[in-house]
Amino acid sequence: MINIAPSTSIALAILSGMLIAFGLASIWRDRRQVNRNFSRAPAGPVAAAVPDSELADVQIYSGRGVTVEAPQTPEPDVAAAVIAAAPKHAAVTGPAVAALDELKTSLAAIRHEALDDLPESQRQPWVEQRWRDMMPVLADAVDTLNGTTSTVGVTIGAAGEPNWSFKNRGFGTYRRILAGDQSLAWLRLELAPEGRLVCKVRAHKDDQAQVNSRVELPAATLSPRIAVDALARCLKSVSEYAAWHAPDPSVAPEPEPETTGFSWRDVAFTAEAALQATNGALSQAGARLAVLANPAFEPSIDRDRWPLSIEVNGRTVALMHVDRVGELVEVSVGVADRNRLDLGRRQQAAIDDLTPHGLAELMASCAWPSIADAHQTAQRAS
Repeated sequence: MINIAPSTSIALAILSGMLIAFGLASIWRDRRQVNRNFSRAPAGPVAAAVPDSELADVQIYSGRGVTVEAPQTPEPDVAAAVIAAAPKHAAVTGPAVAALDELKTSLAAIRHEALDDLPESQRQPWVEQRWRDMMPVLADAVDTLNGTTSTVGVTIGAAGEPNWSFKNRGFGTYRRILAGDQSLAWLRLELAPEGRLVCKVRAHKDDQAQVNSRVELPAATLSPRIAVDALARCLKSVSEYAAWHAPDPSVAPEPEPETTGFSWRDVAFTAEAALQATNGALSQAGARLAVLANPAFEPSIDRDRWPLSIEVNGRTVALMHVDRVGELVEVSVGVADRNRLDLGRRQQAAIDDLTPHGLAELMASCAWPSIADAHQTAQRAS
């Protein structure tokens, strides 16, 4: 055992007290440093246990005062909730659907008319009467449109005589659409047997087909405002075309072809009587001319056309057209087989001198080469 002097013990006790005091001072200083440099989470349950808590918003401050955001990784159910809340593509409804349906209907009608694949309709007297009731409203609408389209030189001409269109698709009238002094297209307004008003624009030339247009609407809803709206939509393309292709004033316009004043009504009786006489003669050879459609004016070729088929023993061997072209009636026969082009025929006669007997001779003479060829082909096959 070591013996320590009393003075030495007192010195060691004083030194130990100083060391303890220094240690407590250091601990207190460190504790204050921690409280000054770090923020603490709020008291209470641990927020991380709640998926939608705001714990991720707590920020850590370094001693230099630069803000550093804690990384946030959403829980799976939070991510699913965000995806579910994202905006979806809204379904197309309202006017857009109406416009799209109108376009589909118009395209289908144009294709049927271009392909001639619709069956022939029956003429219904109520259609003609309803058309006559609609004519004043449509005439006023045309006058209103002319006041607008005349600013680009486009005017709608006078209406022709009402008639049934090809295959009785509608009853109505044709009007010329003039760009300056030149005829640019036909405007056909007609009432279909289904009760729909059809407005069609058809260019005279194929290279101007961009002006073609078609608008349909229920005839029962026709009013002055609706009529103007339908015509405006139908004439939009042709009016814009005229605005972009203003005629050159230094170039003289082409003269309009002279009109004869003749129509199919002037040859209708003669043509029907000639058909009966021709079939009476051809029946001895087992042949006949069958009517394919009622006579109708074809604006694209500027003539009235009556399509017929040539049948031999119930089989169609060729097609015949009886046309009114200006002051003439033209009978033509065409065949589908290119090896039979020599069987085609075309003859004309003046309307002023036309008789049923004379037209029957034209029709029989044009049809006979195809009939004779059909008989020869049948004999060789047997």
